[in-house]
Amino acid sequence: MSSTLKARDLRKEADDLIASGSAEGAALRLAELWRNESAAGTAAFVVSRYEKLREQLPLARYRLAILRSFTVEPAVPLLRAAAFASGIDLTVQLGDFNAYPQDILDEQSSLYRFSPDGVVLAARTADVAPDLWNMYAELSQPALTGPGETSRGDDNLSNSVERYLARYFSGFDDGLPPPGLYHRVLREVEAPLLSAALAATRGNQIRAADLLGVNRNTLRKKIRDLEIQVYRTAGG
Repeated sequence: MSSTLKARDLRKEADDLIASGSAEGAALRLAELWRNESAAGTAAFVVSRYEKLREQLPLARYRLAILRSFTVEPAVPLLRAAAFASGIDLTVQLGDFNAYPQDILDEQSSLYRFSPDGVVLAARTADVAPDLWNMYAELSQPALTGPGETSRGDDNLSNSVERYLARYFSGFDDGLPPPGLYHRVLREVEAPLLSAALAATRGNQIRAADLLGVNRNTLRKKIRDLEIQVYRTAGG
């Protein structure tokens, strides 16, 4: 029997057993189906059927929070189907994009209110440590050391920017990027700089403006224009 025909038969058997009130028999068929065909379409079917059975089965409850900097929604049905097939009723909460620093720091955030049994940080290295992602092979030893091991953080920042720009220039055939480089670089730097200042001051815009050395109204306008999310946390 082909895997497609077997999967079709298992789906029908599971539905027939659900209709007859045999929850445990249906759960066994669903678990077998998942082992034989662990795909997105199968996940949707398995989850939808387990939703009908969850109150009739001795499933272990587990709450999982996913903090993320990229799209993970397609993986959630796969996680839940795999969990159901292993006897686990998995509830998943997804954090907002790039809000994980605030979620972690703020004890009143949705993360703490959810009270998860486990937390996954799904963040790209490029978002968490852009220098490490972009220039790891080129980073000097001083740039790899922690803040407490360096004498002048500004030197490291300047060197990192210089190395990045050298790599950026070398990516063009004639070594020359398109015109307008100055304003492009400023746009690329401005949003993460403002976000870092706001995170460091726990969302306090007055303190962030002072840290950046800009007018408070200027900061508000840039936050609005760049569509930066601001999270005010305790102590900010």
